[in-house]
Amino acid sequence: MDVNGTFSLERQDQTFHDGLSRRGFLRGMMIGGIGAATLGASPSAMARALLSGKTAADIQGAGVAKGIVRLNQNENPLGPSPKAVEAITKHLHELNRYVDDFSVIMNLYMRLNMMNGVRFDDLNLQNPAREDMQKAQERNRVFLSDGSANILRAVTLTYLQDGGEVIEAEGGYGDVSEFAMILKQRGRDVTVTRVPLTAEKRHDLEAMRKAITPQTKLVVITNPNNPTGTIVSHDELERFVNSVPETVKILVDEAYIHFVKDPAYKNAADLALSRPNVLVSRTFSKVYGLPGLRVGYALGMPKDFQLFWVFTGSVTQNLLCLHGALAALDDVEHVRRSQQTIWDAREYLSKELKAMNLSYTPTESNFMVIEVKNPQAVVEQLAKQKVLIRDAERRWGVKGHIRVSVGTMEENEVFINALRQALAQVGA
Repeated sequence: MDVNGTFSLERQDQTFHDGLSRRGFLRGMMIGGIGAATLGASPSAMARALLSGKTAADIQGAGVAKGIVRLNQNENPLGPSPKAVEAITKHLHELNRYVDDFSVIMNLYMRLNMMNGVRFDDLNLQNPAREDMQKAQERNRVFLSDGSANILRAVTLTYLQDGGEVIEAEGGYGDVSEFAMILKQRGRDVTVTRVPLTAEKRHDLEAMRKAITPQTKLVVITNPNNPTGTIVSHDELERFVNSVPETVKILVDEAYIHFVKDPAYKNAADLALSRPNVLVSRTFSKVYGLPGLRVGYALGMPKDFQLFWVFTGSVTQNLLCLHGALAALDDVEHVRRSQQTIWDAREYLSKELKAMNLSYTPTESNFMVIEVKNPQAVVEQLAKQKVLIRDAERRWGVKGHIRVSVGTMEENEVFINALRQALAQVGA
């Protein structure tokens, strides 16, 4: 939702340092983020806030200009998979040609299927006969898209084009609700119901179940949740699925599953493969570090995908996306280093925030929400120090909280230093 209380397809969970979204910038629209107000501070407050250690000017993050600490977009702070970069570079000279190596497309589909529990070990995929190819296509449970955001849009437009209700968490990501409101604005009989998070800022699945009506067609669960980083267990999710009529489609957005450290956590792939009303969305934009390529995919029943292609762009004819994504799946070391970087940084931030007597929500993702008295003012003061974060109250309705993406240890140190000064300046 933008600052005027309206919904726009142009909003995206990414902002420039001046507060313009990428899409909004193209339309010349200011949709929120960092305002232009300046806040003064007394000399004593400034004295208490004297920085020690690194500032933004001292470092350069991967893929960002020197002097900017970009912790507002949940990106991989280590950068893209080196193997993906190598694969993309290798095929740059082929950009004047259409994709004619269908083995690359097939390999990516097969890898994603098998990673998520679809078996092909009885088929000869090295030298496939027509029968093997047909069986592989019939078993396919993956839909490839130009980013997972377009999967969310495709799900919305597919299941709500003739009207109906969508249920999503208040304090959750909210993209599906925004797409649904556009349908409503265009005259479709669509209802959006937002269910508050629990006191622990987790999805309240029981409240969401009780909110279901005969008009409900879609329920969205972001797990781990964005912006709070909390998770619901597989048992909780399965009980919820079992309690919901099969006429209700359940979309589980798992963009951040690789950053979960809880050993008891289990993703929802098995539910998407076994239940006709469950869909799972995934992305290559987070742990693989490839948001610039825009590659995402969905897991579900083949009949669910029949209309998706109308609402998304395809990556099957994007040479660089195919090779980059396939190579990223092979880069196990990059995934491991990315996970450990996030886990170590979460421990560091938790320790520092406790020392500052700041409350935060324990997270299983690559971001966390922190309680402050004046989120907008804190975001603005950090931006003046070239440290970019998000106002979780203004963007997602998580009152009295900011959201910071986890960076490298250097970036996290700069954030903590800058946060101390910002809090002193705003009197928090």
